[in-house]
Amino acid sequence: MGDEDSRDRQIAAADAELDEVSARLEAELRRNRPDLFNQRGRLGASGLAELLEQRLGTSSLSTSEIRALLDKKRAANAARTS
Repeated sequence: MGDEDSRDRQIAAADAELDEVSARLEAELRRNRPDLFNQRGRLGASGLAELLEQRLGTSSLSTSEIRALLDKKRAANAARTS
């Protein structure tokens, strides 16, 4: 039981760190590339796909796949704050 609790705490700490880094990167992206965000202030999947394509030289994810990932992250954030 102790090992499982320790593992759960490590996972929770990693999730918190990931959330912190994600928030910091999103804030920087908002400052540097406000055009990637829609009128509601949400990161647009098509803008993100375009940025990834520019950075990587190719897009390995479709817009619908990126949109699904963003929706999943938003749902997890909403569940965490409820």
